[in-house]
Amino acid sequence: MRYLLDTNCLLWSIGDTSRLSRLAREIIEGDNDILFSDASLWEIAIKNSIGKLEINGTILDIEKECLEQDFDKLSIKSRHFEFLRNLPIYHHDPFDRLIVAQAMSENLCIISSDSEVAKYPVDVFWK
Repeated sequence: MRYLLDTNCLLWSIGDTSRLSRLAREIIEGDNDILFSDASLWEIAIKNSIGKLEINGTILDIEKECLEQDFDKLSIKSRHFEFLRNLPIYHHDPFDRLIVAQAMSENLCIISSDSEVAKYPVDVFWK
């Protein structure tokens, strides 16, 4: 299976893995394709620049760490915006909505602790 990390899970998977659920850790550490989105890097950059998120190092360091863990980077594509455009407004966070749209467009499962993400027609793994 192929899994897309939401931003929190991305940060936890390269930092404090104790914050991941048992299932999330098993999936990430197992023989699965794990992806991270440009949307997450964008979210991290914005939240860091406005003081809502502290990070160690740079965005490039985060990307490098993800790639070193054999996570694949999912670039934002125009078709993702078509899915985004048609999503109901269950979740108001634009980054999470884009991650959901990417997962739907690419037929990916999402690893997320966010209950709002689970309202969309996409498989969400956490517990």
